[in-house]
Amino acid sequence: MKQIQYILVACILCVSVGHAQPDTLWTSVIRNAGLGSVIRTSDLGYAISGCCYPGAPRRDTDQQVVKTDSLGREEWRNHYSVTPPDSFQANEDAYTLQQLSNGGFFLGGSGPGGAGAMIVRTDSVGNQIWATSWEWNEFTNFHASALADDDHVVVIDDWSAIEFDVDGGIVWQQRCALTQRDLLTRIARTRDGGYIATGVTYGLGNGSGEFFAAKIDQNGEVEWRNAYGTDEYYEIAYGVAQTQDGGYCFVGHSEQNRTPHGMVVRTDSEGAEIWRHSYNDGDQLGQFKRVVGLSDGGIALASASVQQFQYGSFVLDRLDKDGEFLWEVRYIVGEAPAAVKSLLLMEDGGYTIAGPGGGGVWLVRTERDPSLPADVVLLDPAFPSLIALEAPYPNPFNAQVTIGFELPAPNQVTLKVFDEQYREVATLMDGEIAAGYHQIVWNAFNSPSGLYFARIESGETSRTVKLLLSR
Repeated sequence: MKQIQYILVACILCVSVGHAQPDTLWTSVIRNAGLGSVIRTSDLGYAISGCCYPGAPRRDTDQQVVKTDSLGREEWRNHYSVTPPDSFQANEDAYTLQQLSNGGFFLGGSGPGGAGAMIVRTDSVGNQIWATSWEWNEFTNFHASALADDDHVVVIDDWSAIEFDVDGGIVWQQRCALTQRDLLTRIARTRDGGYIATGVTYGLGNGSGEFFAAKIDQNGEVEWRNAYGTDEYYEIAYGVAQTQDGGYCFVGHSEQNRTPHGMVVRTDSEGAEIWRHSYNDGDQLGQFKRVVGLSDGGIALASASVQQFQYGSFVLDRLDKDGEFLWEVRYIVGEAPAAVKSLLLMEDGGYTIAGPGGGGVWLVRTERDPSLPADVVLLDPAFPSLIALEAPYPNPFNAQVTIGFELPAPNQVTLKVFDEQYREVATLMDGEIAAGYHQIVWNAFNSPSGLYFARIESGETSRTVKLLLSR
């Protein structure tokens, strides 16, 4: 039975430097669902992984996926288990989720009894194709995942990264952690086709528990490891994103005098620390959980408020490339969320924040972020694009400009440049492009100064950005 509630969300704005903040477009509550993660689906809706109580005779939880439309309204749900229906020792939970090129889904999480690990593959409407589990002495719970090439998926347990093929076979397995006390919490795909994993380590630095990062290439080989922290506090990272310049941003918290402070670390592409900031405003306590990199070099990060408010709230913070606050906004919801589990940057420049609370899953969808670069032509939120197009860099430029874009699935792509009279100047791309992030450079050595437009088309979707050539 679908149970969805829509409410108006009040916003308490804390403006630090005069920037406008994004207001709420809609809020949705999916009842009777646990939350592991939320992803955007190819039809512009959402898929939510987690757990559910399937009912008698089972007393424990199964893995579950819930599919919604673009407004967070439930379309279908299904649950999965590798234990017999009358088992009292299931406790299976899906902490991570990916959609494959055929529209089906890959779920990963905990196995029978809550120990060990379990993965499930489904078709596009949630029917199970296969499920596999492992004992705790083989793999611990699968915490997070990243989509690889050819519908393979790379997951992390406490210590290792593992790539699975479409049939659940192991392609490679790489231990990233250095000690048994280490914990991996998050993994993301990088633009070079590899992966960046983060968490906490006791094997580097001072040994008291520090932010941990491991860079892995596409074949599972560790390229580098690093730790970031202080000599006196326990610090753990829960989120990681690649920044516009190819570096990385890690977010989490630091236990300072038994009080958690939000912590953000910015590095270059080789993992060398550029800056580190700690935040605590006395209310939200800065337990940063998720982060996304933005086209202006800054970041957006999400957490959940834990003090002073009668109702719980999601907190969205916007930082520039140097870690300085641009704005903070709170989206107050009717029941206290336990945590933020997902932060998604949408095609129109807004955000979707997701977290568990009150026996369900809360989704908050915001308007476009007003602090994002204005030279990107954004579509109406009701008709979002399947192409995520970054602001060109640098812009204005005097010889070369780089245009970055991301595709959710392989597709035919055309990228052309036009002058101010909309006459075609150059064709930069015309062919089949793989899913993921791409960068194209336009060498404008033979073009005069002036205003140009770069237009990208894929299927029935197109996006346009302005380019200013100034010699």
